Amino acid sequence: TASAALGDDCYYDASVCDKDGLKCATWTDSQYGEMASCEDCSNGNQVITDSYGDPVTYKCPPKPN
Repeated sequence: TASAALGDDCYYDASVCDKDGLKCATWTDSQYGEMASCEDCSNGNQVITDSYGDPVTYKCPPKPN
């Protein structure tokens, strides 16, 4: 399987993030709408920059029980 990098798209396959310890986080881009990308969820919710340069908070997937 291919290795995903921080910020790589995971909208259709969340498992691409697993190999590098990243999580498939969801967020809303002000231009494109719903997005999902591999992000570092070790510090809780984080902020990234969307396609317009606006800060958006991404939501990490819930931890498995």
